Amino acid sequence: MSGSTAKNYRMRGDKWVIGGEIELVGTGAILKNGQPIAGGGSGPVEVLRDATSEVANFLFWGDEINSSASNLGFAVGDKRGIQIIIKNGTDVPVTHIRAYGFLRDEAGTELHRAQADFPSLAAGADLTIDASNFPALNGAWTHISLRTNTSGRTTGSLRVIYVGGAQVANIGSYWPGKEANFLGDSITQGVGASSSAYRYSSRASTLLGLVENNYGISGSTIAVKESAPADRNPMVTRYASMSATADLVVVAGGTNDWFYTHTPVGTMASRSNNDFYGALHNLCLGLLDKYTGKQLLFLTPIKRSYPPLDAPDAKNGNGLTLQDYVDIIKEVCGFYGIPTLDNYRELAICPAIPAQKTALIPDGVHPNDAGHDLMARRVAGYLRQLKS
Repeated sequence: MSGSTAKNYRMRGDKWVIGGEIELVGTGAILKNGQPIAGGGSGPVEVLRDATSEVANFLFWGDEINSSASNLGFAVGDKRGIQIIIKNGTDVPVTHIRAYGFLRDEAGTELHRAQADFPSLAAGADLTIDASNFPALNGAWTHISLRTNTSGRTTGSLRVIYVGGAQVANIGSYWPGKEANFLGDSITQGVGASSSAYRYSSRASTLLGLVENNYGISGSTIAVKESAPADRNPMVTRYASMSATADLVVVAGGTNDWFYTHTPVGTMASRSNNDFYGALHNLCLGLLDKYTGKQLLFLTPIKRSYPPLDAPDAKNGNGLTLQDYVDIIKEVCGFYGIPTLDNYRELAICPAIPAQKTALIPDGVHPNDAGHDLMARRVAGYLRQLKS
């Protein structure tokens, strides 16, 4: 922001630290760090009122690049704020509070939008909004809107204090706007996460700017149980109903095949949907045919610990460990040249370690928000390596 006279930005090392303060006073005059500035109908600041001026809606945009002193934006380029403190020093409530996070590509095209709404703020009350609690917003706010009754205000001011601030990671130029199918079981569905926004597929999609299609179903296996073909929603058959226009397909399965042992393991030569080897072959072949020229990625199962197979070296009804199934996935995918991300060996989620189980995977099977975030960052990082 060279040459700017804006006062609410300063450098700390290589990061922008956003301080300063914005006040809405009287019937809607706006001060930035104590200095009056004008509000316009568009751009970094919007001051919108109804015909009687009883309601004012203030939009403070954070993704506008503007070096003038009147810029109320909370960000410059990819440097966005982390925390907002709203102090209602007036004698009327703030009836609407909404924070937004937008993701745009280098050309300025909007790729993703998320928002969070908050209860009305009573007269004299404060509210702190921490963006780290909202992964769908990529951990940073871009702008905030407030609505308050201006004609009823007689004293005090409404202050918006933007604090914290950090540089958001470069999302790269390939993935933003691309369509992604995530095929999997309960973990892909988001079991263990506090909401779908916190599951690894949605978090990774936000980090990369992907448009997500989620095909996670709890209990889903890769292979088909011969005596009950529809049981456990096999991935080898239901992939056919996924969106055909996806640019990326991520498959995460195998843990239920190992745990329930509804099907035999088979051999590398098998092409039967009724055993694990054969179903994997047919799933890979079907995806390569349906998504020719598109990016495919398989994720191996993560470590788990759940009775009766709760020991790290537990063997299922086929006499195999979960690691054996991981190796089969890598073997078959390697046969077709499909990248495999080994989350069993290279993702630090280990429920056999009490501290890790408590912090990341409390039920021994499904990661919590923190565990899903680890998975998401690993998936996003790997995809950036494949195509940036």
